Amino acid sequence: MIFSLPSPFNKSELIAKNQSVDDIAKLICRGIKESKNNAKFLLKHLEKNNTRATCYAIWKFLKNNVEYKKEGSNFQSVKTISRLLIKDKFGDCKHFATCTGAILKACNIPFVIRLVGFQFGSDMPTHVYIVAFDEQKEPVYIDCVLNRFDSEPSYKFKKDIVC
Repeated sequence: MIFSLPSPFNKSELIAKNQSVDDIAKLICRGIKESKNNAKFLLKHLEKNNTRATCYAIWKFLKNNVEYKKEGSNFQSVKTISRLLIKDKFGDCKHFATCTGAILKACNIPFVIRLVGFQFGSDMPTHVYIVAFDEQKEPVYIDCVLNRFDSEPSYKFKKDIVC
């Protein structure tokens, strides 16, 4: 199923030398936009008859096809779908969120990018995942770092971004 995707450009670029949370959020939104056409290739395999089933299919697909590897704090990147699935085959929470967001956008499923932090008293996010909304506007959590679908980590701080 992955091999029908176009080849990635294999281009890396530094967007900001000392990336802020807002820089990273903008990168994820940019990655979602740049992955729009690639997401359409995956729809025939991942889009199901309702939002929750589609979200589960995306989560399971990424868990089975992409190895989780956390990036170092000195360089944060975002990958398009083809870069993630064809070339690298590994990524961290930003890469999972970018791919998930692009597929949901192609399916016209509403979602937010949720940035969270775990340090008490800090408003610095250290993790990101997608919160989709089903037909009843109930949240569906898609965090491919976790081993359970539709679960959310306990956080001390959150910031939701709409692309």
